[in-house]
Amino acid sequence: MSQTASEHGIDPSQILRWKKHALDSLPGAFSPDNKSHEVKMAYERKRKALYRKIGHLTTQLTWIKTNRD
Repeated sequence: MSQTASEHGIDPSQILRWKKHALDSLPGAFSPDNKSHEVKMAYERKRKALYRKIGHLTTQLTWIKTNRD
């Protein structure tokens, strides 16, 4: 652990905290009431909506640039 910490410039106690958090969270990671899938799906919906909006605004900007007189 000390070697990994020094290779990445991380305090060894931080690695211990990450390990403890991972081990504490692991049992619930596969439980049926885990909300991570719902959170991921909400994120993906939001991301897709934002990309659609970017596409729409890019199209409008291109149209404005080509049709200015």
